[in-house]
Amino acid sequence: MKLNKFMLLALCAIMLFVIPVQAGASSNDQQLDQIVSLHGNGLTKEELKQTIDELSTRSGLSKQQITSQIQNELLDQPEDIIAYGTPVEGGTIQLDSSAKGNLFYQPASFAGVEHGHVGLYYTPSTIVESSSPKYGVILAAVADRKVKSGARIMKVNSTSVAQNHSATEWAKTKVGYDYDIKFFDNRFCNTNSYNCSQLVWCAFKQVANIDLDKNGGWGVYPKDIRDSSLITTLKSYN
Repeated sequence: MKLNKFMLLALCAIMLFVIPVQAGASSNDQQLDQIVSLHGNGLTKEELKQTIDELSTRSGLSKQQITSQIQNELLDQPEDIIAYGTPVEGGTIQLDSSAKGNLFYQPASFAGVEHGHVGLYYTPSTIVESSSPKYGVILAAVADRKVKSGARIMKVNSTSVAQNHSATEWAKTKVGYDYDIKFFDNRFCNTNSYNCSQLVWCAFKQVANIDLDKNGGWGVYPKDIRDSSLITTLKSYN
């Protein structure tokens, strides 16, 4: 009888340990699933896990801390844009020309996830952008770009004309590079693939050491650049 009681107590102790672990694992899986859903862009759960492992090794933070930070940054993205397909497609409003080195933002979605899109004016009639996984970094004619309500033409507040030109020339050297699907970990520039906000962020970070990321999280998203205090809107499309 005493042996049975002992075995029962031991079993209860094991269950008390196992259940919280299982609950924690389930909670973490839910976080990962939500990140994949919010991020979109073809990101897989396995790619996310691998990158979280790498970020944890680089930063010394736990994988759970990294996961929560990525999740919170995605949840903090304002949902005020209109989905219309890949960035190289457009709406009905003609995008205007602007000075070399100015930026444009346009509402955009990819794989059903709304995230926005940014690029640079290479000349008043040409833009340089990382457009989509299909096209990568390209030059495109402003005359061919139609946008929807919510689009903007913008400039960086503190740069000189020379710095703007140099930033755009830097971006232009990346034409032909592949598209990087990972927005949540894109604050680095020595690579052979770029997403749209990474290309713009790197152009000014490399040339003028200016950080256009609004919140300084693991990833710089298009709306982080749009809403940066270092950015001034020159024209809004309503």
